[in-house]
Amino acid sequence: LTVDNVDVEKFIASANNQNSQAITSTEFDLTPSGTAKDDDDDTPTFDIGNFIVEDCVLNILNGKYKDISFSDVKATFSLDKNSILNMYSNRFNIADGHSSAKINCDLKKHKYNLVLGIKEVNSDIIATTLLALKKEISGKASGLIELSTDDTMKLNGSIKFIVQNGTIQKVGLVEYVLKFAALFRNPLAMISPSVFSDLVNVPEGNFDKIVGDLSIKDNVIEKIMIKSS
Repeated sequence: LTVDNVDVEKFIASANNQNSQAITSTEFDLTPSGTAKDDDDDTPTFDIGNFIVEDCVLNILNGKYKDISFSDVKATFSLDKNSILNMYSNRFNIADGHSSAKINCDLKKHKYNLVLGIKEVNSDIIATTLLALKKEISGKASGLIELSTDDTMKLNGSIKFIVQNGTIQKVGLVEYVLKFAALFRNPLAMISPSVFSDLVNVPEGNFDKIVGDLSIKDNVIEKIMIKSS
């Protein structure tokens, strides 16, 4: 199966708008006055559980999630009778780098899980899309992203990364960290003071390596540890 121009954000939104049990195909009769009527109480329904895919090889030519573009995806794909979707790809292009991914979705319960390994991707694209840190960091990033969401569209999970040979906007990033801290119940317990000193001491915004570890709950970063060298 080959598809093109996949919009992941629209797919998730569309799935959430579907009735979790069945999709009803309604037929209308048009009266002379031009109003629509539905007199058929026995309209057949389509249960997504009746749609099963086994051992499918999926080729995605191009796609995106918000501002993150991906291409040349070759993945194994399955959808069972319980509407559990599984997809795995060991290598594809994403955000000017490479990635592997494992996706698990419960389409009836609207639960979505993603494990994404990244190698030498554009850190600005990733940070802008996932963390709203626009133009705050540059360099090639590698790491592991584990995220889950449901029909609330709130992200939960963790992001671990290494960014090499880049630049960082010190004042801007410290400002973002302070904004995150204002959302925490106990900022001093959740953010190490060394995070601020490490960010402030990055000389002229240039760095050889930055190591980061973030935990996200309901769209709020609860832990952020960033060290630079």
